[in-house]
Amino acid sequence: MKFENSIKYNNRYMPDNDILKFFDEICLAGNIDIVKRGKVYYRARRIKPENIRHHDDYQSKFYGFNKEECLAPPSNQAKAGRANPKNIAYLYFAEDEYTALAEVRPSRKDYISIAEIVTNSDLKLFSFRFVEKNISSENYLKRIMSWLSYSFALPVDNEDEIEYLPTQYLAEYIKNRGFDGIKYDSSLAEDGINVALFDQTKAEAISSKVYQVQSVLYMAARETPGEGRKELTPKI
Repeated sequence: MKFENSIKYNNRYMPDNDILKFFDEICLAGNIDIVKRGKVYYRARRIKPENIRHHDDYQSKFYGFNKEECLAPPSNQAKAGRANPKNIAYLYFAEDEYTALAEVRPSRKDYISIAEIVTNSDLKLFSFRFVEKNISSENYLKRIMSWLSYSFALPVDNEDEIEYLPTQYLAEYIKNRGFDGIKYDSSLAEDGINVALFDQTKAEAISSKVYQVQSVLYMAARETPGEGRKELTPKI
């Protein structure tokens, strides 16, 4: 994809690509999701056993991390993510608890603090989930936007920050057009939906609970040519 290569290796800040010329059309084509104030989402973080505690008293709704720790880290501690560059903190959360859990890629026996996050204002989100059906332009544009949707859902090695550059650029482009965040498919939970919120003051944590991961399951199908199909599944 020309846009992806341009961002990564050639012209990082002003990529010369038709995709940006079409993007405003797409923004007006129905890929807007209005979230009303009071919607509840979920955000997960790994937590060390020694940090698990009630906060304030045993009647507190926060067990595990406290209210502030449930949100995004300070900007000077923010690592690069799918939508945010390093040192710019966005708040990531999911529409359900399982997806939030999957997004932190836990191992067996890990402890995970899952917070309820509620929006405190209406949000205007750009949704990468409904791109293709809302485009009336040429087929090649549909392919481009389909690639964008795929890019936001694609698993990325957390240590390989350059792979985030195309989606970070597009998130910034969307942010500068008045959106509060982006909505995209999870790469780790089937049918899961994630949100990246540009300004975390538009949401707050209202509770947190701690879970311990009991198992992590993998399923795979062999793709080697000429060897036939073989599936790897968990032992039962």
